[in-house]
Amino acid sequence: MIKEESRSPVVWLLIARPIILSVLLGGEMMLGRSQGVLQAPFFILLASYGLTALYFLLTRLIAEHRLMWVQVVGDVALVSAITRVGGPSDAPYYLLYFLVIIYAALFLFTRGGLIVASLASFFYFLILFVGTPTEHDLSYLAYRVYFHTLFFFLVGAISGFLGERLKRYGTEFSEIGLTTEEILENILAGMISLNGNGRITYCNRRAEEILELSADETRGKRFEELPDRIQQLKDEIAAHFRKPAIAKRKEVEIHAKDGSKKQIGFTMNSFLYSTRKVKGVTVNFQDVTETKYTERLALLGELSASLAHEIRNPLGSIRGATEVLGETLRVEKDTKRLMDLILRESDRVNRKIEEFLFLAKPREPVLRKMTLRRPINQVISLVKYHPGYSRRIRIRKSVGKKAAFVEADEELLIQVFHNISINAINAMEGRGELRISVVHDDDMVGVSFEDTGKGIEPDELDSIFKPFYSGDGKGIGLGLAIAEEIVKQHQGRIEVLSQVGKGSKFIVWLPEAK
Repeated sequence: MIKEESRSPVVWLLIARPIILSVLLGGEMMLGRSQGVLQAPFFILLASYGLTALYFLLTRLIAEHRLMWVQVVGDVALVSAITRVGGPSDAPYYLLYFLVIIYAALFLFTRGGLIVASLASFFYFLILFVGTPTEHDLSYLAYRVYFHTLFFFLVGAISGFLGERLKRYGTEFSEIGLTTEEILENILAGMISLNGNGRITYCNRRAEEILELSADETRGKRFEELPDRIQQLKDEIAAHFRKPAIAKRKEVEIHAKDGSKKQIGFTMNSFLYSTRKVKGVTVNFQDVTETKYTERLALLGELSASLAHEIRNPLGSIRGATEVLGETLRVEKDTKRLMDLILRESDRVNRKIEEFLFLAKPREPVLRKMTLRRPINQVISLVKYHPGYSRRIRIRKSVGKKAAFVEADEELLIQVFHNISINAINAMEGRGELRISVVHDDDMVGVSFEDTGKGIEPDELDSIFKPFYSGDGKGIGLGLAIAEEIVKQHQGRIEVLSQVGKGSKFIVWLPEAK
């Protein structure tokens, strides 16, 4: 069966054959060239119509390549019949052989052209020497057969060569066009092209995603018809049409469908006629909202880190002075209690500053092969000294008989386990159970922290690792953000499962050391 996209050569032949023969044989009959005997041309013409109808039926039954061979063989036979009944041996009907050879070579290439040339030579020989009475001697007929055979093969070879070249160039152009289309559709930047009338002729997939527009809303529309929520971009396009300028990157603000704002960075390029009239414009743009946010956040981080250092220095002085006073002065009991409070709170503020500085500029982990037992045991001891811990909170540990090894920085790993454990202690509000266990999954080893606390709301799960996010409002929201950053440094991940009212499970997955 012939595919829709490849049907054109076959259909062209099916349509062209009856037209050519109708003109040729019909004209001969009308002009009386057949000398009153019209039966043979008439039946040949009728036969050609019948063959065309048969070929149409075969298009649904056999492949295009095979049908092409059927047609060229049939056409050689048809031309032979026309030449045989067309009159004397020097009648011009044999020229139709060249037409069959040419289209066979173009569609079936050199091999097809030479095979059809061979068939034409054989049938032409039979017509001259066997089937047609002639007044010419045998040497003249042999001369004609020799030169016509030579020309048949020459035309077949040249046409086949051209057919193969056309196929190769067509394939290359098709591949180039396909590759260009794929590149434009898959680049990370949005691209819109407009003609000289401001009508959109192309809009790639990324452009539709950034602008939140469908293909129906862009293709073939004038840029003025685009939604008003991208008005600033429309204004820039209009200004560029009025006064084309050298491409220069600019930024505009547009609105998403939900009303949120987006920052778009774009460049425009003009294509001009010799009269300086605009022939077309291309607009290349990107959504730089996240980039701007990241830049602002980085700047804020640098300023905050500098500020944290400025706070840390006098804080150290205050703590040192308090210790000296406590050691050199004899103070009353209440004063001693207040000094101890200053020391404790200074240490607490210093820890928060250290956490903040780590988040602003994480230190590189010093990796070594280690077992998970030691950091787990150390974290359990630390948790029991936390203000939120009470004797009504049970901590159960299950690390297995076989030691699990990882490549990690022990100090940083303890900080991860400590931050997650403290979150669990706070979630249980003085009563519950924290289960710490070691689990395995293929080439990963995990430490699970499962509590029986209040759980996390589903809409908060995506936010708990963001800096400064605190679900209970008791902390500054750096603990889990730091934990995630450290785990990423170790090529791991943190998995969270939670159910409101029943508790949460945090699993720290790390690559297992061989």
